[in-house]
Amino acid sequence: TIWIKSKPVKRDQYDDNEFGYMQAIDSPEYNPEIATPLRTNNLLFQLNNISKILLSFLQTKDPDKIITEILKDILKQFKAGRTYIFEYDWEERTQTNTYEVVDENVKPEIHKLHQLPLEMNTWWTKQISKGNHIILSTLSDLPPEAQAEKEFLALQDINSLYVAPLISKDGVWGYAGIDIVEGYHTWTEEDSLWLSALINIISLCIQLYQDQQKLIDAKEKAEISDKLKTAFLANMTHEIRTPLNAIVGFSDLLTHSDEIAKEDRSVYAQIVQENNDLLLQLISDIFDLSKIESGTLDLLYDNINAQQLCSELIQYFQIKNQNHKVKISLEKKNPSCIIRTDITRLTQVIGNLINNALKFTTEGHISLSYKKEGNRAIKFYIKDTGTGITKENQNQIF
Repeated sequence: TIWIKSKPVKRDQYDDNEFGYMQAIDSPEYNPEIATPLRTNNLLFQLNNISKILLSFLQTKDPDKIITEILKDILKQFKAGRTYIFEYDWEERTQTNTYEVVDENVKPEIHKLHQLPLEMNTWWTKQISKGNHIILSTLSDLPPEAQAEKEFLALQDINSLYVAPLISKDGVWGYAGIDIVEGYHTWTEEDSLWLSALINIISLCIQLYQDQQKLIDAKEKAEISDKLKTAFLANMTHEIRTPLNAIVGFSDLLTHSDEIAKEDRSVYAQIVQENNDLLLQLISDIFDLSKIESGTLDLLYDNINAQQLCSELIQYFQIKNQNHKVKISLEKKNPSCIIRTDITRLTQVIGNLINNALKFTTEGHISLSYKKEGNRAIKFYIKDTGTGITKENQNQIF
């Protein structure tokens, strides 16, 4: 959809002919009755698009094809001239264009952008290596010290661009970018959020694909480790597909049908939101595992009231619990106890245990409590009436 703003003007009061202008704009002027549904539809479209991309990646045997499709979607969305990915070789101090999609009116550059020295764009490389985004609505936005970059971009007829670093557990390994060569584009906060999500997916796709290749190469040296990682990936694929299927299905219903009742729309939107939260949590957990493996997980310690933490967790899971045959409660009211820990990680651990209890408890109760272990330790525990874990498997799991 292209929005046009027009305004008629007269040359003078004696001239009966009307003149004026038409201007392409990003969106109509703010009107709650128009802007809110448009923004909602746009967000649903973007969420649906991201969900389909993730689902496609999980199902494909050719990640390169999915990455190319993502770049094509970005090209189409922003009416860009070129979308691309560059990868760094920090040891050789070079950069190489590994993926590129261009508009039919733009000449491909990928065949000659190989092993370019990083010194040719020192300012650019410095920004990307720090994890900064480079966002230009016009080349005039570049600082004086980026004169070399400005001249290089001008040679390619680039008017506006958006570039984001690709980051893994080992640091910045490249960047993805969009070049606007016809006209200009003023980047909005929503543009930035959507592009960041897509570029993060690209980075995840490439990293997972490369990790799988490394697993195959290292199979003979670390067979046990390979099996564990393969099992983990298979399990995460299953876990991610569950919310993805819900998001894709109900987003399609919301965006492609005008006959859905208002109350049904509300229910569908709630389902999309809940599964979106679940998907984001799963992805966050995967990144946390990556940080743990690389030894880069930061712990932020603070004084925490254990009783208050338990009460808030129980209230959250009581609202979340859809199985009325299972009662969730605090086992008993313990005295207030101030502990010094990372509340995010502690909440994550206890929340995972309660979620696991919910998954395997069909009726009965689940209770949370804690007790002091001497003067300097505290033990949290969850009890449930679920299937439990056999003794022979307990040592393996814990």
